[in-house]
Amino acid sequence: RLMDIGVGDIGLTLFIPINWEAFEALDNADITEGTIENDNDLDNDSASIDSEDDIDSDDDIMVALEDDIESYPPILTRRQMREMAKVLPPSVSLMTWNRAYSLSRDGDFFQTMVRKCAGFQHTMIVIKTDQGDILGGYADTPWGAGGNKAANSAKSSRTFFGGGRAFLYATNPCLTEHELAEELRYRDPKDSIFFYRWTGENTYSQICDLDKGTMGMGGGGAFGFYIQEDFSVGSSGYCFTFRNPPLTKTDGGQFKILDFEVYGFSSMAKSYSSMSMRSRTSSISSFNTSSVSSMLG
Repeated sequence: RLMDIGVGDIGLTLFIPINWEAFEALDNADITEGTIENDNDLDNDSASIDSEDDIDSDDDIMVALEDDIESYPPILTRRQMREMAKVLPPSVSLMTWNRAYSLSRDGDFFQTMVRKCAGFQHTMIVIKTDQGDILGGYADTPWGAGGNKAANSAKSSRTFFGGGRAFLYATNPCLTEHELAEELRYRDPKDSIFFYRWTGENTYSQICDLDKGTMGMGGGGAFGFYIQEDFSVGSSGYCFTFRNPPLTKTDGGQFKILDFEVYGFSSMAKSYSSMSMRSRTSSISSFNTSSVSSMLG
């Protein structure tokens, strides 16, 4: 018998008396056998997860869910994201990763990238070359014309902007044997990414030309990286801003782009609010009042 019905604006709750006679005592042997089986399943699942991406639950990150992730898989693995999170400013490392722009998913129109990233102050540029190398950088100032005075100045192709928390990274930088040996002395053997932090020698952290559709990071000597021609080609060289080597081993630091992404970082409060709003909207739209009426009738 239906005792009570509580109808909210986003769901339906039913309170029904429990028939305790339906619950029979389980045999001890069945309980023991079931426990052992479940433990084995947990061990197998853990081994599978560890072998796949070596996930450390105590040091995991928050990544926003995507409906089309299977159709447009991300460039970075979770392990690589965790490596980057260790280098991010502490407050940003606790934020949620949102794949704001993807070249394969959103197309190669530069203004689309700028528009999709306009709401994020902190972003991570991710570039994958046709040789399989991954490179890019973390930026602490919004790209394009939205956000603040520094970002507005990006309209000029010769104006740099950005802050001192920015950094560059690469999976396969152009290092000599001696440079590589020095780098490996201070790295976790499991890490796959090389990082190059701001040196303080200049303030050439970011550059963006909205008219020409180009963007880059680092300057003085050369660009740390520079993207042009609608995300099709780029270049990388030694720059004073980060004192990085060329971020790829291609001739002259020139490379062709296979895919390009921008992650925006949002606070947990903002992410939760966004998720709650989506959940609320979905629940309201799927709420079937006719079903409730038929139950009451």
